[in-house]
Amino acid sequence: MAVMGKPGDVVAVVVSVGLIGSAGWRVVTAGSGPAAEASEVASIETSDAVLESAAKLIREGKTEQAATVLRAAVREHPDEQAFRVSLARALVLLDDSAEGYRQYEAALAIGPRPAELEFQAGTVASMAGLPERAIEHYSAARSAEPGHPDYPLYLGQVKLATGELDEARASLLAAALLDEERAVVWGTLAEIALRKNEATLAVQHAARARELEPRVTAWRLIEARALKRAGDAERALAVLDGVEPADAGSASVLRLASECLGLLGEPAEAARRYTEVASVRTGEGVAALALEASTWNERAGDVTAAIEMADRAVLLAAQADEAEVGERAAKRAERLRGG
Repeated sequence: MAVMGKPGDVVAVVVSVGLIGSAGWRVVTAGSGPAAEASEVASIETSDAVLESAAKLIREGKTEQAATVLRAAVREHPDEQAFRVSLARALVLLDDSAEGYRQYEAALAIGPRPAELEFQAGTVASMAGLPERAIEHYSAARSAEPGHPDYPLYLGQVKLATGELDEARASLLAAALLDEERAVVWGTLAEIALRKNEATLAVQHAARARELEPRVTAWRLIEARALKRAGDAERALAVLDGVEPADAGSASVLRLASECLGLLGEPAEAARRYTEVASVRTGEGVAALALEASTWNERAGDVTAAIEMADRAVLLAAQADEAEVGERAAKRAERLRGG
């Protein structure tokens, strides 16, 4: 499980630095002398007005209109960095991260290249499925501003995504030195330790993340996985039982809890948890939970309940158009009936 968590909310990061854009701007070509100076001042003032105009369009939910205006501004003034950056941010809001990243590349090529802009480019590169480029930008941001904790954090997460575990750990430990109160740092370090099969270390890091953010289910899941890996299924189950009620019936929590219950020799309790959820819910993904309920009821020796849950899985799968789950459930029901 890659832990992008809150810092992975790249749209919020991009928006937080402010959206600027323009509409209907034309710069007067400057010559020299007093008239040229006055023209240049006028250009700056109208440029700012245009940028504010596009920002207003975005605040009003007219992001496509703002992007159209900004594209025109970029065509007319391709070397104006502010227009490139503004267009990039608008495109991110329009879910076009690939083109947004191209605009960030162009903006950085124009210059200057402040750490914040490198960071934004890295985030959008990651969104666009370009992890190597994201690494380049995050590394540049970190070099330009080594005291900012976000930069090694994001760099470490992308390194984790690309499987560079040692480099990811080093970057995240640097982030921890800059700000040790961020749960996502410790949660990601726990994930790295798990992938390196260092269960005891993973437990320690995950427990730290959970201490900082006790209501975040992701940290409990990582800690429980680490405890299970370490052979302590009972403690793992106790950690999972502390998740928020809204998450207690999620597929990830149920799956891990049932694995722990299986190790503890309590298949009936696993069956009960799955059945409780699958009996009352409908919608996408619930058919798979009903099928799991059937499996665990059979393991617990309750064939009648196993058949009931298999039949429910068939029904739920048909409602949610999940044919593959429905086929497996139908075969299970037939087998359980002795067919």
